[in-house]
Amino acid sequence: MRSDRTPPARRYWIAFLLVIAGILVGAWHNRTTGVGRTDPVSGVAQMIVAQPAKMVHGISGWIGGQTGWLFRTRALASENVRLRNRVEELERQNTELTDMARRYEQLRSDLGFVHPLDPRPLAADVVARRVTSDFDTIVISRGSQDGVHTNSVVRTRTGLVGKVSEVSAMTATVILLTDPNGAVGGRIQRAGAHDGVGVCKGDYGALVPMIDLPTDSDIKPGDLVVTSGFGTVVAGGTKKNPHLFQTYPKGIPIGTVVSVKDEEGTVGKIARLKPIVDFGRLEEVYVLP
Repeated sequence: MRSDRTPPARRYWIAFLLVIAGILVGAWHNRTTGVGRTDPVSGVAQMIVAQPAKMVHGISGWIGGQTGWLFRTRALASENVRLRNRVEELERQNTELTDMARRYEQLRSDLGFVHPLDPRPLAADVVARRVTSDFDTIVISRGSQDGVHTNSVVRTRTGLVGKVSEVSAMTATVILLTDPNGAVGGRIQRAGAHDGVGVCKGDYGALVPMIDLPTDSDIKPGDLVVTSGFGTVVAGGTKKNPHLFQTYPKGIPIGTVVSVKDEEGTVGKIARLKPIVDFGRLEEVYVLP
């Protein structure tokens, strides 16, 4: 029977020929590259390998771009927390600096008010506001141990606040100008004005009535009213029981006239003043000893 196997000698010849062909191709390659010419075999191989490699690189880059955020999420979250905390800290510092700047400007302005006075007024903080049907008052952070006493006059740099009605060791209650019990004598501060003296007596409203003005008074809207510096009997009092109010230092601004009309039931006029002091925003005051 004829065998189907390839003779061993033939297999060896095939292997020998492949080795010889490899040696010849290698020698040819070395010779062509040695003289600076392009090796066609290497060029073909590079062309065959280059395109798949380029495609693989592009696909890898696209996948990295689409999935890279998965690996950066934790780092981004940590950075966001850090930035948020920094923003909150900067906002807090900005608020503190704004408040300090406001207080600095206020104190610098107040220095021009306190230096000319003798004795020097006592600065105090407003710690509470009491508005009831009977009284319109504030509580300040100074008391008898600081030299504050009943009827001490209280003002700001710009105008009159009221007078002290009650005193404890460390605090004092101040009746505001808007309270009927805080009546004060006032006069028009305008060159050529005559008979412009009356009583500023609050009624718990935003505007302070100025009563007991003479009929021929030439008070008019826009006039500035200041403390007259002497006491007067408040309308409604009697000779036996007069409603006297505290004598305030002369010339403290009280308010600006908004309207003027004849006072019903009397022969005088009544004006309404817008207080110089914004009682809703009081933070610091000065007590006059």
